[in-house]
Amino acid sequence: MNPRSVRVRSWVAQAPSWIVLGLGVVVPLATLAWAARAGVPGSIDSTVPIGDRLARTGWVTLVQAGASTVATLAVGLPVALVLARYRFPGRGLLRAVVAMPFVLPSVVVGAGVLALWGPGGPLGAAAVQPGSAASLALVVVAHVGYELIVVVAVVGARLESLPPAQVETARTLGAGAWRRGVAVVLPQLLPAVAGAAALIFLLTAGSLGVVLVLGGPRWATLDAEVWYLGTQLLDLRGAATLALVQAGIVVVVGAGVAMIGRRGGSGTRGSAAVGGGGGGGG
Repeated sequence: MNPRSVRVRSWVAQAPSWIVLGLGVVVPLATLAWAARAGVPGSIDSTVPIGDRLARTGWVTLVQAGASTVATLAVGLPVALVLARYRFPGRGLLRAVVAMPFVLPSVVVGAGVLALWGPGGPLGAAAVQPGSAASLALVVVAHVGYELIVVVAVVGARLESLPPAQVETARTLGAGAWRRGVAVVLPQLLPAVAGAAALIFLLTAGSLGVVLVLGGPRWATLDAEVWYLGTQLLDLRGAATLALVQAGIVVVVGAGVAMIGRRGGSGTRGSAAVGGGGGGGG
């Protein structure tokens, strides 16, 4: 077949994807950039400088999303291991329970956590009021329940696909359970864990319903501040500026995950050999 014909067919096949990418990503981002620079008709500039809002909400976003990501991984990794490696009665029910919060509106999840842990709830305390210092813990708890299925789905799928032969080979060569886990299993899980962590970070950094219900203005994230500026203050220019910053965070996190994935992929090719090295050392 003519190489030129092959290239033309390839371009034609890729054209719909590029059109969707342009209309769904490039055009909205370009519109945001124009709105942030030139302003929007009908926009009312806020009295608080946008730099001050960015500094406050950006810091809160990083702290809240980081804490939510770490907590979700701490809870989700053991659950993913159990669901991927063991068969037991009620396994399907447990997976369904883990997935249930993810399909609910975030406002419903936030309201449920507030009813359980907030003032008057069976596990609550009077000090845990929306917007209080303790309410950040409620935001993290809600995000753990909401995003747990991400870890179970992404990391669990990778655990189920791991070739048992590599672990058995390392065991035969004398590698103990700890060394098998660190040298053989962990390198192959790293891309999946990094991908799950990045997705959780982005979802929790852009959380709106949970933050509005539980966090209040004190713990407003970038997403909540964009909503507040655009709908309550009509500062569309400021909202566009913060939305651009949020889009930049998405790009940076995505690039970091891609880098970790490439390194993890190169590391897994030698994982069985590492296990063999453990046997030689023993």
